[in-house]
Amino acid sequence: MLSRLAKRVVLIMLVLVIGAHWTILQSVAWLGMVINYSREAPVSEALAKTFDGKHPCQICKLVKEGKASEQKRNVEKLVTKIDFFLQWAPSLLSPPPPFPRPVSLHSFSRAWLEAPPTPPPRPFLGC
Repeated sequence: MLSRLAKRVVLIMLVLVIGAHWTILQSVAWLGMVINYSREAPVSEALAKTFDGKHPCQICKLVKEGKASEQKRNVEKLVTKIDFFLQWAPSLLSPPPPFPRPVSLHSFSRAWLEAPPTPPPRPFLGC
C-alpha cells in the first residue's frame, strides 16, 4: 500500500516539475468548451470555436497566465545565477606510491633447499 502511494506521489511531482499540469488543465478546458459549444451548434462548429482562440474560457485564461508567470520566473532565475569569477580549488591528488620491490626468486629457492627444523613441530591437540 505504501509503495502505491509513494509511486503516485512521485508521479504527481514529476508532472508538476515538467509542467505537464498546464497541458492537462488545458486539455480539460478544451474538452469542456467542445461539450458546451456543441450544445448550441454542430460539433464541427464547436471544434472551430474551441480552437480559434477568440473564445477562451476561464480555465484557458488561467492556463495562459500560469504559463506566462512560470516563464517569467524561469528567466529571472537564469539571470541571477550568472557568476563571473572562477575559483581555484587546490588539487587533492597525490602521486601514486612507489611500486614494491620485487622479491628475488633466489630467497624462495633457498628456503626449499634447507632441511626442515628438527625436531619436527608437534600438532596442537587442544583440550
